[in-house]
Order: sequence, then structure tokens, then C-alpha cells
Amino acid sequence: MGAVVSIDDKAGRKIKRKNMFHIDLHSFSGLKSLLTSTERHCKDHLLSRNQISIHRFPVQMDNEELTEQETALYDRQIRVWGVDAQRRLSKSHVLVSGMKGTVVEFCKNIVLAGVGSLTLMDDRMVTEDSLSANFLIPPVDDVFSGKSLAEVCCDALRDFNPMVQVSVQKGDLSSFDGDFYDKFSAVVVSCCSLKTKRLINEKCRKRQKRIAFYTVDCRDSCGEVFVDLQNYTYAQKRLDETIECQLQYPSFEEAVAVRWSTLPRRLSKLYFAMRVIENFEEAEGRRAGETSITDLPRILKLKKELCEEQSFNESLIPDALLERLLIGTKEHPPVCAIIGGILGQEVIKAISGKGDPLKNFFFFDALDGKGIIEDIEYNQLFDRAQSPPPRELELPYNILGNHYILIGSCNGLRPSEPINHIDFNSSPAWNPSTKDFLVTIPGPPALLPNYFTTEAVYGFGFHPVTKEYKLVRICISLKRKTPTHSHVSVYTLGEDCWRILPDIPYYGFPYQESPALVDGAHILMI
Repeated sequence: MGAVVSIDDKAGRKIKRKNMFHIDLHSFSGLKSLLTSTERHCKDHLLSRNQISIHRFPVQMDNEELTEQETALYDRQIRVWGVDAQRRLSKSHVLVSGMKGTVVEFCKNIVLAGVGSLTLMDDRMVTEDSLSANFLIPPVDDVFSGKSLAEVCCDALRDFNPMVQVSVQKGDLSSFDGDFYDKFSAVVVSCCSLKTKRLINEKCRKRQKRIAFYTVDCRDSCGEVFVDLQNYTYAQKRLDETIECQLQYPSFEEAVAVRWSTLPRRLSKLYFAMRVIENFEEAEGRRAGETSITDLPRILKLKKELCEEQSFNESLIPDALLERLLIGTKEHPPVCAIIGGILGQEVIKAISGKGDPLKNFFFFDALDGKGIIEDIEYNQLFDRAQSPPPRELELPYNILGNHYILIGSCNGLRPSEPINHIDFNSSPAWNPSTKDFLVTIPGPPALLPNYFTTEAVYGFGFHPVTKEYKLVRICISLKRKTPTHSHVSVYTLGEDCWRILPDIPYYGFPYQESPALVDGAHILMI
């Protein structure tokens, strides 16, 4: 369910992938380098808004081609992700609300990447606290005096890439009707309440065209990104071919509504801590980020109440983590750079259709230097307590005093073996759904008697080519305490005997859990 990404704090570039996700997060360093070269490319050619005649359109059609100026400016990145991807970027329109440090880093990245337009929303006035992580604000009072955060950032972002139209939209984001969002390809919100996140996400989902939706929050040295691409289709390269992949995303409301007790215990603790603080701000009528260490007692009380309501162990949300999120009221610029870079990469992926997108939460904690991807599905909404009670099924065979264990399950078939025998005489294969007792599997071939001890592991699956069910046994033997090799035998359902395969030159003690049989290949981690 989760993927762990380690980021080298010193170099700021090295990112590792782990688990089941094939998300190219290490391209963050390439994106950073690419955007830096684009910025330098602008400066090298002395490009400015006064020297270039730019034709801008409120809404541009997808079939428009890149101009000669765009092709020359984005030559380096076109070589990386192709003309078609750059064309989609150059014709896209992004809306951003809440100009905090993380969002500023994101805006810089997509402006240098060459989106068509960027609309900023944040009517708050610039304060000294804004200077801590917002590098777009000049440290001169008379420059930003009387201006909103969106206005000051807009002036600075225009200088990064004159080919991008950067504008300011005043007003409350939640007050605009659904038609307002039709012109945007992606919407990114920050510094907003739980209610506002749900509302904006719902408005984006109700539009006829797909609008990518993102939320980003950064508290102290921690950050969170949420992604909703609805029903998303993208291209993925596998060996020498490109295949079309599809992903279905839950909405923000569906994702946060999943009961905590149904989520894996290894889920990032930041997820739960963020939800506790969000609920506290909503209950108190606070704006996002308007919490401090003085609120800790009441937040801990709310945490206890939420955990009781969710049937969740409150010790899995450390008090020390909540305290750290409340003490640090200012953003850390290095953390903003990392999260803003990841967010920029994901928006570029969604618009260009290139690369595996993030699904659907990303967490970063500078304390351990790890980024974690969590996929929280709305099908987890069904609480275990509300599930039908388990049914007792009568076994269709006499176990004769043996204790049986399940050694695999495929298409309803469940073979088992007695755990007090490695060389059992027979093993039943049974379908508990239909209650059909299909076949008795004969005992596997006996091992050589001169082996000191033996460990066995079994796998059961369906071979898609031969259309046959197969049971695989791998025995790891130790001869006089000296490791040798592993014995492999295969039984095909419907046959009278096992087939012995050549020994494999590996040894070790296998896991107790059944290995996987994937596309006819028996996968065993040794």
C-alpha cells in the first residue's frame, strides 16, 4: 500500500524507490536541473517581456502547435519529454490558491517548465512572517507595502519566464461557481480549511472535462500532498513498447472518510496527525495554520475522541508528532523546495501524460529524510465491523488428527497440507464458495534420506498459457549442517504424479507465507 522514498539531505538529489509503486520520483533532480537550465536559457538569450511579442489567448485549444519562440526556448526539455508533452504543457492553465513557501516553489517550477498560464489567488497582505520561506517577496518594505501576496508573487514570477502568462484573481476561491474552473487544467489549493478542500474538489469533479486537483500543506518540517486525477489515462514505457495505463482516484472527501481502523498499521503517522489538526481547525472555526502549542491539550483531547470514534489505537498518533507540528509555525525553506518540487513534477506528469503519477498521498518528514507515498482507496470505506460475520464451513474431508494450513488460493481453489508432515500422503483441493471438493493431490516425491534437515515452501496458482492449476514445492536441504541446494517439484491438477525439476543452486530458509505464481512463473524471495 505504501512506498518509501529516501532523499539524501546533503546532495538533495538522490531518491530511492521501494515497494510496489513504479513512480519515477528520482526524476525530481532531473526536473530541478532542467528547470534551472531553462531559467539560464532565458537569461542567455536576454529574453524579456518587452523584447518578445507574445500572443496570448484566454483559452487555447489542444490542437495548437508550439510557436517558434516556444520551440527555441524549451528546446532542452523537449529533448527530454518530447514535443507533444511540451505542447500540452504550453497550452495548459493552472490555478493556485494560497501563496505559502511550498506553493511558491511549485509555481517557480511550472513557470520554468513552460505552462500556458498561471493564475494566483491570495488576498492576504504581505507580512514579515511571509518572508521566512517565500523567496519571491523582495526584502524591501516599499516594494510590497499595500500589496497582496498574490500580487507580489505575480510580479516576480513573470520575470522567470516571459512566455508564461501570470495573473492574479481576487476573491474567495470557494465563492466562485463551477464555470470558473472550466478554463483550468489543474487546481492547486493550500492554506485552506477542510471544508474548502472538499468543496473545491467537488466542483472540479462535476465539470465536464477532467480537472486535476491537488492540496498541499506544510507544517514545521513536515508536508503533505494529495492528488485527485479522477479517471486518468497515461502512457507508460515497458521495455521496447509503450502501453496505455489507467488509474481511478478517489475524491478528497472519499479518501479522508476511510475509517482509520481499516487502514494498514504501517500507514504514515503524518496522515493521522494531519487529520487531527484539520478537524480541530474546522471545529474551532480557525483558518488553516492558525494553531499553536497552546492548543495542544485540546488537540490531544480531540485525538482521543477521534480514535475512540474510529476504533483506532491512539498510541499510533504520537503526541510528540502533534506537538512538533504545533510548535513550528513557520515553513522550512528546504522542506518547501522538496515538496514543491514533487508537486511540480506531479502536475507536469498529469498535464503532459508522461510518467507514472502519484496516487494519492505524499508525505515528507525532514526528521528522517523520507518521503512516503500512500494509496488510500475509497473501497476501504467499508468498516470491518459492518462486514458480514464470518461463516463456518464444514470441511469436506476427515483431517484424521492432522492440523492443516492453507498453502495457496486461486480462483476459489484452496489446497492445504498437514503441517506435521513434509512428505504428506495426500492433500485436498477445495472450493469453499461452491463447497466442491475437487481432487485429492497425491503426496510429493520423497526426499533423499541422508539430508540433515529440510524446510519446504509451497505455492499454488493458475498458468494462463496452459490453462492449468499448478502446485509448486521447493525444499531447502541442509546436509550435515552444510548448505547445498534446493529441490523443486511441480504438480498439475488432473495428473497422477509430481514432476521433478532440476535443482536450483540457491538455499536458505523460506518465508512461511505462500510465494506467488505470476504468469506461470513461481516467484520466491530467497
